[in-house]
Amino acid sequence: MNSTTSVLNAEQIRALLDVPKLPAELIHEALTAAGVDPNIPDGFKTLAQIGLISAVRAEYNTTKHRAHIARRNGIDKLIKYGPNGHGAENSLASAVSALIAAIELGTGSFDHVLNGMVRLGFLQEGKGSTLLEAYQLATTKPAEKDFHSHEHLPRNGDSSQTDSSPPHQTPLPFIPSPGNRAVDGIRTNEEQTSSHSIPDITLPPSLTFSDDPGSWVLNDLDIRSVDDSRPCSPEGGILQATNIPVHRDWDHPLHSSWGRTLPTISMNPCLSLQGLPSQVEEPLWADLGSSSGSDGIIQVWEEPSINQVSRKRHCDTQLSNRPKKRAATSPRSKYGGFLEREIEKCKAKGHPLPCETFFQRHIEQNLLSISTSSDSLGTILIRIADAGSFICLRNALLNSTLSSGERVSRQTPKKDRYEIMEGLDGNVAFNVFLKRYHLMELFRDCGGLQSRSSTYSISYTTESFSSKSRKRGNPKHNDDAVVTEKMMREVFPQLPTDNPEYERRRRAMARLRTIGRRYQALVDKFGQSVICFLQPCSLTAELDKGVSDNMICDLNEADFKLLIELLEDSQGKALRGLCTKANPVVDDLIFGHQDRIQRLRLQEVQAEDIIAIPKGSPDLELLLCYENLEQDCSVTAQ
Repeated sequence: MNSTTSVLNAEQIRALLDVPKLPAELIHEALTAAGVDPNIPDGFKTLAQIGLISAVRAEYNTTKHRAHIARRNGIDKLIKYGPNGHGAENSLASAVSALIAAIELGTGSFDHVLNGMVRLGFLQEGKGSTLLEAYQLATTKPAEKDFHSHEHLPRNGDSSQTDSSPPHQTPLPFIPSPGNRAVDGIRTNEEQTSSHSIPDITLPPSLTFSDDPGSWVLNDLDIRSVDDSRPCSPEGGILQATNIPVHRDWDHPLHSSWGRTLPTISMNPCLSLQGLPSQVEEPLWADLGSSSGSDGIIQVWEEPSINQVSRKRHCDTQLSNRPKKRAATSPRSKYGGFLEREIEKCKAKGHPLPCETFFQRHIEQNLLSISTSSDSLGTILIRIADAGSFICLRNALLNSTLSSGERVSRQTPKKDRYEIMEGLDGNVAFNVFLKRYHLMELFRDCGGLQSRSSTYSISYTTESFSSKSRKRGNPKHNDDAVVTEKMMREVFPQLPTDNPEYERRRRAMARLRTIGRRYQALVDKFGQSVICFLQPCSLTAELDKGVSDNMICDLNEADFKLLIELLEDSQGKALRGLCTKANPVVDDLIFGHQDRIQRLRLQEVQAEDIIAIPKGSPDLELLLCYENLEQDCSVTAQ
């Protein structure tokens, strides 16, 4: 039982994935952690690399989501864990990816892969719905398979059909040697020995198959009709080309015992060569030898021409010292899942769409212009004061009576305040909010409000022109250092400055100072309760990440200033109005200045009803009303 997966577990996985003939050895490998079985020392790591399905990578390939799938389907109870990885999210996520790879390796059918992902629950929302529609269309209308059966894999140097062989014994496809290439549209003498040679048609290097700049080139193209006796025409016929673009997603090494053909493309009717967009980058070459006999299907390999290799080497030499530009990634692709859910909620409620409110085109363009912090900026911008933050505030209100955390008080000694912060549990919403406000108060107590970093100005008094020498360096940085030193003296009064521990704690205190100052800046701009509308990462109501203290701290000064400007531009008035409404609630929750006699609507509405409300909706503000007021207003998820 230590080296193999039980028959019961294997049957359970087959039933879950709806693949009755899935090999037991693949199931065993997919459910075995590294170091458990000496026969597969890497466990499910290798299969997990293959199982990273690119079509859903951006939306559904997060570790948290795959671990959630494993728990929901009971896969976590079937895994053979190592000594230190029991129930870890990485192990659960790897097992799910490995099972996807096992389906593909065991069946060779993309239909089975999609079906397995549907049954696991991958393709149920967001971008997955589009893939699910494509899957349903494929099952109702037969189409060419994305994967050839293993019987048609070419062996080394042999383009004829091979005998049927098991998936784990099939060799990798033969890659043509450089001698089989064409140079400037003219075949080399090796072509004379090939029975599959066809006439070459060299087209201008301005033709391409893709509208996307930086795609594939149509340089050195071979075209023929499937029936050599009739020309290719718009009414019928099939185009065969040696460089039809093929998307390559295999970023990881393939399983050592797995072989497969490259994708095949069927083109019917004939592709017109007029009006094709222009872009030159890289030719692709195909082996037009005999395949499985299916007309109009070609196999494509990527292989640069001799001239291109020379040009590339020359360009690499010239550009080797230039900094590489980071590819621009649209915020819509980073936050697509959240934005799509918001759009669905807005349509259901008749609320303006995100592109009309907090995520207009110019906001997106500003995020695109930032190369380093756009991820954090965008996350804060779209997650502040959304439905998830209201759920966190609701949880804080409900467990405030159960928490041992002390309310924030102006009279709390600085050293005690730091110890309170250290003792608060970060997995409780109320404690997270307490810690943030305690940190902001500690920053204030140590003179942070008078620093140039907080006021964004330099004040001149009569003492400014005194003859005494001033400290050298940037005045703003000097002020920050003074605040940090004061925080250190208040919190660690007995720690000498020459102690090695002092510098380590000072660096940590500098981060706390930065976080406290930035929370203070947000409060000054939008209101006391704005900190409670930044939902913590560990307490998000959805799978998307929230806003952490580190995310606030790691922004450089220019990006944090831009964040304030973008918040003001996109939702400043609405956010200030919401904070004004929430300030009494937060004042009671955090500072305990007044007692709530009545319960808020927020405490009575279920989390699943709150999450259905779009960001910026008046329904969210109504949640901050008391129960016995405005009885005619109700919040329900439609």
